[in-house]
Amino acid sequence: MQNVLIATLSTDSLDRSLLSESCTLLTAHVVFGSPHKNCAGSGICKTITPAQQEDWVGPPLLQCDWAPAIIQYRHPEILCFYFPSTALCKKVQMKHFAQNRFVVESAVSFTPTHETRSFKIDAGVYPVEKCGPYLKVAFI
Repeated sequence: MQNVLIATLSTDSLDRSLLSESCTLLTAHVVFGSPHKNCAGSGICKTITPAQQEDWVGPPLLQCDWAPAIIQYRHPEILCFYFPSTALCKKVQMKHFAQNRFVVESAVSFTPTHETRSFKIDAGVYPVEKCGPYLKVAFI
């Protein structure tokens, strides 16, 4: 894992209108793919938070299989992933962010490490929005 990328992410371009005392930011590595296809296909296969990185026992991730992200959340209505454009290889950009849409083939659950509640990202097509140096996908 490359913690350097996570450490250099800036929150300057995030949607400040969504931030509040009850809104939280988290950095993570996002593994692309479908959880029902062993991380092949489209969508988010899993998120690996910094706390989980030390316990990661899966196979090594190829550079284009994952990207760092800032995750903005407030349960239950807000879940936004901000992917730095410069950290996305061309293969990932073309496969997962083409035509300003992000396709999720299979539903996946996301549980922040310090939370007991989880978010469900349903299968579907989600708009991709350019926010400064980030590509934003809102799972609302």
